Amino acid sequence: MAEAQKPHDPRVDEMAKLFVAKVRKLKLDIKWQAIVADLRWTPGTRISKVRAVLKDGSSTPLLDTSLENVPDQMEDIFSELSRLMESGDKPAWYGLKIRVAPKGTYALEFDTNPDCSTDPKFWDD
Repeated sequence: MAEAQKPHDPRVDEMAKLFVAKVRKLKLDIKWQAIVADLRWTPGTRISKVRAVLKDGSSTPLLDTSLENVPDQMEDIFSELSRLMESGDKPAWYGLKIRVAPKGTYALEFDTNPDCSTDPKFWDD
């Protein structure tokens, strides 16, 4: 179940700001409406991807760019947060999308479904 922005650990915003900074440096030849980092975890497993959402609503990976993968600094924070949540009673979320608009604003979307990281369609786009 995806939820809009809600109270969260300040390190989530730190990840988002790192991502915005990386997006702002991109020089893309495509018309895009958002760049999205999709991070998901279950105990022992973490997956992530970055996609450009095009003006027509389709999405594409950013191959051969600095954002082909989630930046290392974001991955480090994500790993730390997921380890902290694994050690608690009930994690607050299992998935996080950071959506950056062309003007550099961002929105967060949390996924509370513990099976989101095993979604067989995760890599389809």
